[in-house]
Amino acid sequence: MGDVSSKVPTYRWEVDYSAVRFPRERGTIGAGEMSSAAAAAHRKHAIPAGLRGDDRAARVQGCGTAAAARSRLRHLLNALLCGDAEAAGRVAQRALLETGSRTAVFADLLHPAQTEIGNLWYAGQASYVDEVRVAAGVRRIVRGLRPTPAARPAPRGSRCLLAVPRGDLHDIGVTMFALALQDHGWTTELLGPGSDLRDAVDAATARRPNLFCLSVACMPALTEVEGAVSAIRGARVPVLVGGAAFYRRPDLADRLGADALGTDVRMGVVLARRLGGR
Repeated sequence: MGDVSSKVPTYRWEVDYSAVRFPRERGTIGAGEMSSAAAAAHRKHAIPAGLRGDDRAARVQGCGTAAAARSRLRHLLNALLCGDAEAAGRVAQRALLETGSRTAVFADLLHPAQTEIGNLWYAGQASYVDEVRVAAGVRRIVRGLRPTPAARPAPRGSRCLLAVPRGDLHDIGVTMFALALQDHGWTTELLGPGSDLRDAVDAATARRPNLFCLSVACMPALTEVEGAVSAIRGARVPVLVGGAAFYRRPDLADRLGADALGTDVRMGVVLARRLGGR
């Protein structure tokens, strides 16, 4: 096989983030068109009732104005789709410099970029190669962002166990969440796609962390997930869920018995403080 990067076309964004068009592809997809379930989840979980002032401030902190965020996202997606790692890295580093928060970069830049390329793939306007290229670029950016310790960290000793189902290789989101938790004073342990949910249950019941987080992109059998959630909650460990599978079907969080659904990294950090504050 030849060098795929040499065959990457130069994509142009003809309009803003709310309606993306590839000139040589058919049709236009709105940013919310493929993610109505995620939008509903955001409405439901936007600001949990009873949040303290510092938690509310953390929830609404972001990467500048809406127009600036859209412009930054367009530049990042262009760079990622064209395989320009240096340009993509510059966009992310500039956002980190402006916000002073790795969590803000994860929530307001990298997560929307992943969501948008997923939407384009579902609409047939981006290829599998595009998706892989963007994922590799995002992973590279995540590794290169320096820690930004929060001014008001979680209580000392806060521990979170995170997991993905066996074989689920979409672990960039849960990796970003783990790093965001670390910035907020948590000790984290991540069970990767080589582990079963049964392993996660055994680890959670034996170690009794303050919080268990399950991130799912490709949903396994619902009975398997429900059984794992029930067993972990039975050990008095709260369960936070997230990932693309729950964004598409946010009703599954309640159906499977989870304590809460984290719709993005920032919301996950806020919910972690609430759920794990024992």
